[in-house]
Amino acid sequence: EGAEMEPEHPRHDPDDEIVTLEGLQHDGLSALQHKLVEMSSFQCGFCAPGIVLAVHELIEHTPHPDKEEVEEAISGNLCRCTGYEPIVDAVLAAVGTGEGAA
Repeated sequence: EGAEMEPEHPRHDPDDEIVTLEGLQHDGLSALQHKLVEMSSFQCGFCAPGIVLAVHELIEHTPHPDKEEVEEAISGNLCRCTGYEPIVDAVLAAVGTGEGAA
């Protein structure tokens, strides 16, 4: 008989912070969220939470990402409405590296 294996659990530090979409809104929408809305980046909004959180994480580590870095950061999110170009354009504008930068 084979030995039973213990399931692996992700290890995390108890002091790690869990960030939710609502947690990004200290006094209303974040600057990133404003730019995504201003540039009409989403249609149905289904993908918005995942993309906003993925980009927020990217910007924390890379404040001025380029197009390829943004595309990689959101690659795990499925958008069936607008495609990714309007989203990437808004992110680049929000961080000041694309057209329409604030």
